[in-house]
Amino acid sequence: MAPGDGIRLLTEETTIKARCTASDLATFCQEVRIRMARTLAQCSGPAKVLVRVTCMPEGHRVQLASEGRAPRVALQSLHDALGSIAKLPIRSGEVVFEIALTAAPSA
Repeated sequence: MAPGDGIRLLTEETTIKARCTASDLATFCQEVRIRMARTLAQCSGPAKVLVRVTCMPEGHRVQLASEGRAPRVALQSLHDALGSIAKLPIRSGEVVFEIALTAAPSA
């Protein structure tokens, strides 16, 4: 992993515990990371993608930011793929987190 990569919780841990299970959140985050890695594998040069996910009882909202050579088509594909993940079971309110992932092309 590159510096700055990983998961950052934007909702306090005590609030998260009241809204969903740690296991469900971990599974959801892992699925986001898998789909991000697949997308970054399509990039022709170094690229960093930051995904912010806001989970609510009715579903989730995805926001993307990128740096480097992440093609618009790949980012749209990622947005669509993340939008199709089964929703995180949230009891009430929102759970917000960010995942950053950097990829460099193979030599």
